[in-house]
Amino acid sequence: MKILLVVSSVSLNFVLTNALNPKNDYCAIVTDKVNTAKDFAKKSGLSEEIVFPLYELKSCIEEIYFDVLICVSDEVANYADLLRYTQSCGCPHNKFVHLRLLNQSRIFVLERAFRYYEKHSDEFEIFATGPCISAKSLDTTKFKYKLLNFGRSNQDLYYDYQIAKRILMPKTGERGRNFRYAIISLGHFTFHWDLSKVYTVSHNVLDYTVALNDLHNFYLPSEQYKSLFNEKFLSYKLPLEDLDINNLMLEKNSANAMDFTAHLKEREIIEIWKTIYFPKTREENLKVFDDYLALCTEKNVRPIICTSPVSECYLKYFSQKMISEFHSDMDEFLKKYPEAVFLEGADMKGFDDSDFYEVNHLNLKGAAKFSEILNNIIEQMEKH
Repeated sequence: MKILLVVSSVSLNFVLTNALNPKNDYCAIVTDKVNTAKDFAKKSGLSEEIVFPLYELKSCIEEIYFDVLICVSDEVANYADLLRYTQSCGCPHNKFVHLRLLNQSRIFVLERAFRYYEKHSDEFEIFATGPCISAKSLDTTKFKYKLLNFGRSNQDLYYDYQIAKRILMPKTGERGRNFRYAIISLGHFTFHWDLSKVYTVSHNVLDYTVALNDLHNFYLPSEQYKSLFNEKFLSYKLPLEDLDINNLMLEKNSANAMDFTAHLKEREIIEIWKTIYFPKTREENLKVFDDYLALCTEKNVRPIICTSPVSECYLKYFSQKMISEFHSDMDEFLKKYPEAVFLEGADMKGFDDSDFYEVNHLNLKGAAKFSEILNNIIEQMEKH
C-alpha cells in the first residue's frame, strides 16, 4: 500500500522506527520542519524527495496517489486541530487512518483490563460497559459488590457486546465467572453510534484491534490495518502493578465543576451529538443490543440499563425526537427482557452544574452521587 504520512517532525523518528511498520511504502511525508524531517527520512532509508511542508498537504492529497493517509497527532500536532486541517484538505474518509500519541498508553488499556480480569475474575460480581458516560459516571468505591468498569470514551454498543462476550464466556481452562449484574450505560444516541465509521475518532479502532482483533465496520480489513504498524508496538503490554481499579481505562480526569469554557461549549457539544442519526446503524445496533441482553439472560446476569444524568442545557436542546425514539426502543426491550431494569438519568433529581465538568459528563462528585443511586437500586432489587 502507498502511504501518505502526516506527522510532526518531533514524532517522526519514533513513528518511523517504533510505531509504524519499517517495511511501509511511503509516497509522501508531510510535516512542519522539512529539513529535520529529511534527516530522519534519510536515516530510515527513505528519499528526501518525499518530504513536503505541512502547507502542501492539500496538494499532496490531490496530486499524489496514496492508498492510506496516516495522520499522527501528538503534543505538538494537536488532536482536534490536525484532524480538522486534514479533513479540510480533502482526505477521503475511506483512506484515513489516525494514530494518536497524545496518550500512547490508552491504546493498550483494554488489553490490560482483560489480563487483569483473568487474574481476578472470581472477585467481581458487577461489570459495566458503555461510552464515556459510563467511564466517567461510575465510582467503583460506592458499590456494595466489586465492580469492573469497561466503559470508555467513544465506545459503541458493538464493542460493549464484544467485551461482555469476552468476560462472560470463558475459554477452556479459564476461571469461572461470578457476575450477578451488568450495568449497561447508554446515551440517547447509542443506537445510532458506530465508532468504526466516524472520521474524528477513528484512532480508537486500534485499541480494539490490539485487544479483540476486531475492527467492526472499519474500511480496512483487520490484517491489512495491523500490517501498517510495527509488531513490537502492537504487542506492548501495560504493567498490572499499581492499576487503579476505579480508573481502569484512564478516563477519570476531572474533579472540577463546569468552568466558563465548558459553558461556552455546551450548545456546540449538543449539536454534534444531535447529528448522529443513522438508520442503518440503528438497525444493526438494535440487533446487537438484543444479543447483549440475551447473553445476560443466558448467564444469569441481571442487566441494569441506564443513561447518565445530564445538565439542564442538554435536556433543553438535545433532540427530543432521538430521546423519544430511544425510549420507544427501550420499552420494547423491557417487554422482551422483564428481568432488565432501566434507569433514565435525565429524570434523576438533585444534580446541578456543580456535578458536571461538561454538558453530559459527570465530574468525580457527580459520579459518586450517581453511583450511590445505582448501588441503592441494586440493594433494593435484592430485597425483592
